[in-house]
Amino acid sequence: MYINPNMKLHGDDFSQYQASVEELLKRGVSMEVEAGDNILTEGHTCEFIFYVESGMFRTLRFVNEKEVILGFTFKGDLDTCPHSFLYGLPGKDTIQAISRSKVIRVHRDHFETLAQTFPGFKDFMIHLLSTYAETLAQRFVEFKAETAESRYLELLKRQPVEGRSIPVQDLASYLGISRERLSRIRKKHPDLI
Repeated sequence: MYINPNMKLHGDDFSQYQASVEELLKRGVSMEVEAGDNILTEGHTCEFIFYVESGMFRTLRFVNEKEVILGFTFKGDLDTCPHSFLYGLPGKDTIQAISRSKVIRVHRDHFETLAQTFPGFKDFMIHLLSTYAETLAQRFVEFKAETAESRYLELLKRQPVEGRSIPVQDLASYLGISRERLSRIRKKHPDLI
């Protein structure tokens, strides 16, 4: 099983979570998703966590009828709407396929069973949630302290192939800039396009 090295579950302690991820995915159901299809729609309760086997997704929210891209999910990533998933409440996020994709969908009930029966699974869940929280905090700091250009270059550094496949309007929304400004940034770095 491939785990995206940018998921931040790697390093010295990833080996202790490998078995938890494998146990989790054994309980999942594989499904194919066409580009433009949602695996989660705003207002619905998120009953699943998704492991991306192939393809790419965007997570977005609608603010004043405008799409705001919160992030992207790539091959080897786990994704969900955490608040909705944990508390069974309607979610505010929409998770949509950018390309034809394949995911393994694991129902929330399996988490509860694994937490009770599989050693180390609770530690894995805590690590997963803390990684998610740290990713959001880091994104907030980057947004406040770094330029859109440096955030764009960092995305391409982390995901060099996938980053080039993200539609321009989605990249611009993610970076919080106009498409025109992104075009100017990209012209400065033609070797990265």
